[in-house]
Amino acid sequence: MKTKDNKTLRVNYGQGVIVLPEAVNSALSSAKKTDIIVLITLLSDTSADVAALAEKCSVSEDAVEKAIAFWRGAGILSFEQEEAPVKEEKTAEKPKKIGKREDLGTLPNYSSSEIAGMVENDREVALMIDECERALGKMLRVGEIAKIIALRDYLGFSPDYITTLCTYCAQIGKNSVRYLETTAISLYDDGITDKETLEEHLRKAQEKHDLEVQIRSLFGMNMTRALTTREKKFIESWTQTMGFGIEVIKIAYEITIDKINEPSLNYANAILESWNASGLKTEEEVRAQMAAEAEAKGEPPAGKSFDSTDFFEAALRRSYEGSGTAPEIAKTAPAQKKRK
Repeated sequence: MKTKDNKTLRVNYGQGVIVLPEAVNSALSSAKKTDIIVLITLLSDTSADVAALAEKCSVSEDAVEKAIAFWRGAGILSFEQEEAPVKEEKTAEKPKKIGKREDLGTLPNYSSSEIAGMVENDREVALMIDECERALGKMLRVGEIAKIIALRDYLGFSPDYITTLCTYCAQIGKNSVRYLETTAISLYDDGITDKETLEEHLRKAQEKHDLEVQIRSLFGMNMTRALTTREKKFIESWTQTMGFGIEVIKIAYEITIDKINEPSLNYANAILESWNASGLKTEEEVRAQMAAEAEAKGEPPAGKSFDSTDFFEAALRRSYEGSGTAPEIAKTAPAQKKRK
């Protein structure tokens, strides 16, 4: 049969006859009446979909989904791997999202007896819960365990995926299962549904965080408070829009301090904008340009560039538009000619 999200269920214990294997007996004590009715009805007609099962069993489709999740946890049912349909190649097209939570409905809830049965009869579930508790550094309550199992059963995340996400959440100081659930659903919405894609996403997120910390430290921002909207805009522009690394931003910071004797996001932004407009991206390119300009002026390379050009002045003043009066732009004194 096919579920709402177009996955095909396979009965793991025989086809063609209604046989309740020994594994079912061990889960009967924690199964609800609806779970048993749905299983028997499904075994009698494996081609039925969720709607048909709900009608035959005189229950809601949500109840059918919950029953299926229960028997999956007990190892009686599992999803078959379906071959993805061949898609025509298109250029310059964004990858489509796999799905959204609203396409699935609400995540299922499990009773204490259902959870106990899953943990007891499904070693994969038991190991997953143990790893999650270790990663989050706490014992999980029944309701929290239910949410984690739902991420596996309903969103289709692998145990490795869920434990990897638990580890990341704990590393950033977010060890609540509620935060884990919200983050997991957001990742599902973005099509990040396998462990490899998740690890790459988390690696980039960590790099972005580390770079932000370095910039905040460089400009003397209070590390215990959240960034203001203005600060976020500058940092995102430098690191994401312009694509500068910390070494280039450090050079802009040093020039700013040399010129106005204090950190200034506006002043540094004007410098970085001028470099970006000139196509300079790396530390080597920036220093080479600074050295070339200093040589053209007959000055020793002193780490200062773009501050006396019309372009720089215009860029700096643009950065102050709407935020008050622009500061006086420090001018470089002309080099003294040597007497012969």
